[in-house]
Amino acid sequence: MNVARTTSLRRGLALALKSPKPTSARAVLAPPSLLATARHASTTATWRPTISPRIQKSVVMTSRRSMFIQTENTPNEDSLKFIPGVDVMSTGSAEFLDTRSALISPLAIRLMGIQGVRAVFYGPDFVTVTKDSEHPWSVIKPEVYSTLMEHFTSGAPLFRSEEERLNAGPQDTRILDTDSETVAMIKELLDTRVRPAIQEDGGDIEYRGFEDGIVKLMLKGSCRGCSSSTVTLKSGIERMLTHYIPEVLDPEEAIALDEFSKFEKRLAEKEPQKDANPLSTPTTSRTTMNLNSSSELALTQTPAPRRYTIGSRASKLATIQAEIVLDALQKLHPEAIFNLEYLTTEGDKNQSQALYLLGGKSLWTKELEVELLDGKIDLIVHSLKDVPTTLPDGCELGAILEREEPHDCLVVKQGLEYKSLDELPDGSVIGTSSVRRVAQLRRLYPKLKFADVRGNLNTRLAKLDKPDGEYTAIILAAAGLIRLGFTDRITTLLKPPTLYHAVGQASLGVEIRTGDEMTQQLISGLTHPETNLMCRAERACLRVLEGGCSVPVGVASSFERKAGEGEIVGTLKLKGTVTSLSGTSHVESTLKAEVSSVEDAENLGAQLARKLIDSGAKTILEEIDKAKQERQEREKKS
Repeated sequence: MNVARTTSLRRGLALALKSPKPTSARAVLAPPSLLATARHASTTATWRPTISPRIQKSVVMTSRRSMFIQTENTPNEDSLKFIPGVDVMSTGSAEFLDTRSALISPLAIRLMGIQGVRAVFYGPDFVTVTKDSEHPWSVIKPEVYSTLMEHFTSGAPLFRSEEERLNAGPQDTRILDTDSETVAMIKELLDTRVRPAIQEDGGDIEYRGFEDGIVKLMLKGSCRGCSSSTVTLKSGIERMLTHYIPEVLDPEEAIALDEFSKFEKRLAEKEPQKDANPLSTPTTSRTTMNLNSSSELALTQTPAPRRYTIGSRASKLATIQAEIVLDALQKLHPEAIFNLEYLTTEGDKNQSQALYLLGGKSLWTKELEVELLDGKIDLIVHSLKDVPTTLPDGCELGAILEREEPHDCLVVKQGLEYKSLDELPDGSVIGTSSVRRVAQLRRLYPKLKFADVRGNLNTRLAKLDKPDGEYTAIILAAAGLIRLGFTDRITTLLKPPTLYHAVGQASLGVEIRTGDEMTQQLISGLTHPETNLMCRAERACLRVLEGGCSVPVGVASSFERKAGEGEIVGTLKLKGTVTSLSGTSHVESTLKAEVSSVEDAENLGAQLARKLIDSGAKTILEEIDKAKQERQEREKKS
């Protein structure tokens, strides 16, 4: 790069663009998926962003520590800038648009776990939180304050590793040896003048390249998806760049060249292009105009991408799991369009009664399946352990994703030092609504007490940590805590032989309409072959036992794949247990076999169920069903 020109550039910036550091640059550029283009403007006026001085200050305090967290409004009414008074990224920035990307940062995953939060952005000394339009800030802000205070006063790292921190933020304006003089000057202007102003508004820019006189940028943080200040920012960047870099084209010239290029391309086309995309809907199309070689106007039918609607329960964990599937589908099929639809199921509505009295797993799936069969949604994302082993006519399990940590875990009340079930004093109350957990643990720990605990995960943790609450600890699925970002609350995992997990636990299942070949093709790449075989075997076992989430059937499975085999071939090992509610009766059995298909796996699961029945499981299940009916009758009378 020409040193003299660089020096001149800096001197020019210092003179022409010198202004007090703005407290809030009201500048927004483009919708989230679009790149904004900054082009030459005929004027040489400099850009000074407007000021938004409206600031709110909040204080978050505990009995041990206090911390001042300052908030600033942004041009986006659904985004707030939180300033904790300490460094966040120090240098650079990082953006998290879903829970998958947030997994590298404990703070980000905690913030994404707050109901209504849909994006998190880290700046040098601030955190921008973006919510959906349905949840008010009055509800969300207290949880954000608490989460930020807890993190920054704890001294915990922002990222799981230094490598992940370095890789999280863009290095888009770092000048490379291969950059031309023009590109180097563009990067310097963006980094020294544009970026600081936009960061004042809780956002950032990402440089995407310079091509044919067009500077391509993308907005992030609070500026992503906000159009309120598009003209202001675009005009300001244009004036700044073109005043110092004449290589940036005039907007009219750029448009003319672009249209001329398109015209030449049309003339070169001898035949209409064919869309071979199997995920497009052939009956829906857009009409576009093309000029053939003889300059005659021709109409071409271009199939439009099909839109798929993903259904899910409305709980926070369910929405995170739906987003995991959405993210995977978008990577597999970037040309397809996806919507998310959330429904509240009967299981979500009834948060008081014990689960085994409510009528089985269909509590979590029935409403969604009605929508699926009516064609209102195209696929459903489930926690596989909540899916009945026999689906309604017209529905099928189309994909099973890779399993998370399958075991349950012990979560001890905050402030207590117990590290395992063995350390708990006699009479300690353990919260869980799963008869499977109660039955198995009562068998090994008869001196512990067990009590129902319902509600979403945050509600259960709040009940546990209540100072005068009855619970010493609760039992939860480890996978849910991990996906919600509460890994730090896991006291210890409860693995076999202490506790056998539920059928399908920690796996996500995708339910579709039978015969919907397009959706089946869409989701086929989601299935994790090893998890699929293990879970199919577990579900077949439970199907024969005629049990559900409300009966004490526990399993453990493993799959050892044969090396060098092109297809999925290996040894599947499955262990099943059935335990009486009192814990006094217990049967267990194990089978293993070489499998290479879903049919093989399901046959193994069915064989294990029959072996358990022959060993006494049927008598235990009949006793449980009788006890359930008696308790239901008592509750009706009361």
